Amino acid sequence: MEFIIQTDLQAFPAMIEYNHEELKAELKKQVEKYNSIVVTEDTVKESKADKAKLNRLKAVLEDKRKEIKKQCLQPYESFEKNIKELIALIEEPIQAIDSQLKEIDSKKKEEKLKEIQKLYQDSIGIFKDLIPFEKIYNSKWLNSTSKLSDIALEMQEIQTTLNNGLQIIEGLNSEFEQEIKDKFLETLDISKALLENTRLKAFREKQRAIEEQKTKQVKKFLEEKQQRQAEQKQAEQKQQEVHLQVLDFRVWVTPEQMRLLKEFLIRNHIKCGRVE
Repeated sequence: MEFIIQTDLQAFPAMIEYNHEELKAELKKQVEKYNSIVVTEDTVKESKADKAKLNRLKAVLEDKRKEIKKQCLQPYESFEKNIKELIALIEEPIQAIDSQLKEIDSKKKEEKLKEIQKLYQDSIGIFKDLIPFEKIYNSKWLNSTSKLSDIALEMQEIQTTLNNGLQIIEGLNSEFEQEIKDKFLETLDISKALLENTRLKAFREKQRAIEEQKTKQVKKFLEEKQQRQAEQKQAEQKQQEVHLQVLDFRVWVTPEQMRLLKEFLIRNHIKCGRVE
């Protein structure tokens, strides 16, 4: 098949010629007076008329541009429509072939995925119940360039990483060992697991500091309470040891003086009562 253009494309005008310079010179003359125009309240009506005149001139040029553009594009648009018709004829078998190729490729990937899952079962060892297949799966393994032998090596490297990471964690002798292991198995990143250990230690230290502070406050409160009770008991004992005299007397006081007198009696542990 050979694509043969029967139209002489050289016959198409390389340039659309018209009296450009002549029109340009004439337009410059006509619009020059408008470039420095100043619109005032007195010239609003005239200015609107000038604007309408310029818009009509602009519309004439735009209409001519669109007319020429349409004439120039008409043969191309017809040509484009015909070419797309030919392409559609080719596209149909392309789609048919492509769908079958994709189906074959999909089946191959399904078979390869099963082989990869078997590799996982055989190589992941004791971590089978801790690390699900989806955790380590890499979609690039299904590419035709990825060999099963290379995938098996990657899985062995993952197992080695897991073993080494758990050994490092156990070597820390951390009180948060289980939490660190969980973080490691979640991320498969020992650095993140170690950061989790640091975070938990800092949090625990903060909690301990708060608890110690609370304990000190409670201890201080109890000690002060015991001291007050001891002082009160001591004062009562002293009061009992001293020979008490009973004085009956009447006082005339204001409410404020009565309050002060009551405070004095209480502060000095002086027993008092109503005279019948």
